[in-house]
Amino acid sequence: MPRHLSEGDIEGLVRAIDTLAVATWDAVVRLARQRLGHAYSRQSLSRHPRISDALAARRKRLRQERPGRQPRPATESEAVLLDRVEYLKAEIARLKADNEAMMAQFAIWSYNTHVLGIPDDRLDAPLQPVNRNYSEDAT
Repeated sequence: MPRHLSEGDIEGLVRAIDTLAVATWDAVVRLARQRLGHAYSRQSLSRHPRISDALAARRKRLRQERPGRQPRPATESEAVLLDRVEYLKAEIARLKADNEAMMAQFAIWSYNTHVLGIPDDRLDAPLQPVNRNYSEDAT
């Protein structure tokens, strides 16, 4: 049975999805098996919104690109640089989509705090320190 995906695993998969030539769930499952060493089902991977969103963004980007005639790179280093540029473009597009989703979530939170009457000074208050002292009874 495969282990649960950690935040690092999910982040690695999301970054790798940006490089897929074919954006399908089968490709994501194969990618997860290669990168993580475990066989995950499509359903278990699709439960993670970041993975689903990354795949949807990659599909959208591939549809918009419409592959035309692209010149072949003259050297191996030029090919590596072109691949890097494509990866960075995909990462920028994914980060922009993530930022838009976070801004939408922030707008919802802002509205809800206004409706509930939570004052700004309470929202800006620092986090309470964590009390890690064990009780006297536990010893």
